[in-house]
Amino acid sequence: MVNKIQPRQAHVIEPLYRRLIIAFSFLALILICFILYFSLSQATISILPDFKQQQIGFAVQITNNETNTATDRLPGETAITTLSKTEKFETASTTIKDGKVSGEVTITNNSAKDQTLVATTRLLTADQKLYRIDKTVVVPAKGQIKTTAAADQPGEQFVIGASKLTIPGLIPAKQELIYAETDGFSDKGRVIYTLTQEVVNIAIETLKNELLDQAKEELKKQLKQPDNLLASSLTVETIEDKNDAKINSDQKQFNVSLTVKIQGLSVNEESLKKIATGNLKEIYPAEQTIFKIDPSSFNYNITYLDNNSENLVAQIKGEYTLQVANIQIDKDALKGMSKKEALLALNNLSGIKETAILLPFWTKYLPALADKINIQIKQ
Repeated sequence: MVNKIQPRQAHVIEPLYRRLIIAFSFLALILICFILYFSLSQATISILPDFKQQQIGFAVQITNNETNTATDRLPGETAITTLSKTEKFETASTTIKDGKVSGEVTITNNSAKDQTLVATTRLLTADQKLYRIDKTVVVPAKGQIKTTAAADQPGEQFVIGASKLTIPGLIPAKQELIYAETDGFSDKGRVIYTLTQEVVNIAIETLKNELLDQAKEELKKQLKQPDNLLASSLTVETIEDKNDAKINSDQKQFNVSLTVKIQGLSVNEESLKKIATGNLKEIYPAEQTIFKIDPSSFNYNITYLDNNSENLVAQIKGEYTLQVANIQIDKDALKGMSKKEALLALNNLSGIKETAILLPFWTKYLPALADKINIQIKQ
């Protein structure tokens, strides 16, 4: 009897084991699928920030102490040079070709007073050929000036050689003392020289720039770090400014003499910019604030400090352009949203210009876990 029961128990147990194995295998498969779903079900959100432009000011102290440890101070050095130069400049001229012969005249004034002759003052030859001066001149007492004159009318008959001309507009007594002479008039066209204050100012500025270029090399010879000389740090003080220009005359050339004192500052500009931008995290403490600094936007003014008790040589104040985007995304609020809902919610946030969401192919919804949502910021 015992021998008959044992096979029957084995027959019952075998299907039971098979069912258990199948059940456990099915549960394991579900668990693996569940794990794979949650491990692969990730969302990537790409954000293009909407930057706003702001101007940020800064101030940096420059000290001659190289062991300085203050965060708002930078080691540097200054140099000074004094330069002089004299240069001759040409007066602006215009060539006029109107069919009228012209030439240069020398007007002599033998009287005891200066004589003003307005533009178009008549000059008359002995054979009654009439010419007129081009511009108003003042002939100094007991002196001479040169100016240009042209025939009153077109025609080759006005071509003459060396001649003396009277000024019929003056009283006869003055005509003996004040008169004009010329080496001749021709029909080649007349050149009008006009020496204005603007022409003189341009000449002075040109000469100053030449001295500035020369000063850069002189200053570098004095500095320990010549390559760090800031071009924008050069200050020019005019010690002497002389010229022999006669404003509103037809003077063809004039001389300008300049003596200038030029001072420059040598500092590491990259270190300067680093100090200038070093407190941005204090100004914008939010973790999701993004900065973009325009490196070409830095501009500053330098004040030189000659006497102080802190070993300071200069102070630099300036500003630069900063682009800021403050993006505050709550990933918990996006959990389980559809792609469409998430895009609408993100595009309504400030600081965001464009948004894109990448999801696995099998779903239209964001993961239910916040740490499965990845944020990528496009710079």
